[in-house]
Amino acid sequence: MATISGGSAPTEAVDYQIFAASGAGTWTKPSGATSKSVTIVRAWGAGGGGGGGKNGSIAESGGAAGGGGAYVTAYLATTLLGNIETTGVGAGGTSGAATANGGVGGSTTFGAWLTAFGGGGGVGGATGLSAGGGGGGGSASAGAVGSGGTAGLGGYPGTQLGAATISGGGADGGNASTAVVGTQSAEFGGAGGGGAVSNGTGRLGGGSLWGGAGGGGGGGMSAGPTANASGAGGLSGSYVSGGGAAGGAATGAAGTPGTVTTMDRGGGGGGGGGANAAGTGGVGGVGAVRGGGGGGGGAGTSAGGAGGVGGIGRLEIITIL
Repeated sequence: MATISGGSAPTEAVDYQIFAASGAGTWTKPSGATSKSVTIVRAWGAGGGGGGGKNGSIAESGGAAGGGGAYVTAYLATTLLGNIETTGVGAGGTSGAATANGGVGGSTTFGAWLTAFGGGGGVGGATGLSAGGGGGGGSASAGAVGSGGTAGLGGYPGTQLGAATISGGGADGGNASTAVVGTQSAEFGGAGGGGAVSNGTGRLGGGSLWGGAGGGGGGGMSAGPTANASGAGGLSGSYVSGGGAAGGAATGAAGTPGTVTTMDRGGGGGGGGGANAAGTGGVGGVGAVRGGGGGGGGAGTSAGGAGGVGGIGRLEIITIL
């Protein structure tokens, strides 16, 4: 328990409980709570995992990236809460092996009061086809995994197709046409993961003002063979795509892991893995804690790189006594 004060204001005791490891747990109401006590809950769903890249030397796409987890907060009268409330912190979406889709990120919960849903996984790479990024998690449902070149839809309460998403809705994932524009961005929902393109560059991960950012798409392979660059991950605290963890170089280099740049915001998305014209594609970067999406794996002539694991969620419960 901590104590805070400011100027001549009365001193207030504050109970601060953090749940940083994935899995189930319990919160215990602090002693000394009164009818004036307020409990503030801050939750991030987990990020989706990146899809794995395709092997080959003609027109192979890298894996698409996972979407970010949603951010949900609530201010509750402490007297309404049970003496013990169940908690859950979402596990990051699983890494997609070569050509396989990434997994959906887990939800973070506080009793029956609040749920922050996870981001969707990125689609695995294929020959001659693009791969759609995972949708960002929302405050009412998880982001979806796409199908082929179609991106996954963002989680409810709703998405605005072709536009950045406001309020608690998750943003849609990226596809072959979303290279730079901010249509994968969100406000409180998770951002969309970057798509991946055969014969082209992996797309940028979306940004979210408060939720987890999307990962960057893996680099594709052109005929020749010629390896292409991968996409950078998105940032939380930003309403534009990219700007976060760097994608791996077009030599089969791994994507950079996502980072948390501001302690009250979500996690950054991992960078996409670089394509490799003489071996295995690069592994996608891991999404940062607080719901960053995992980067997509790069295409390779011998084997596609695996996608990055999504960042785990987080639960913070602050009671002002």
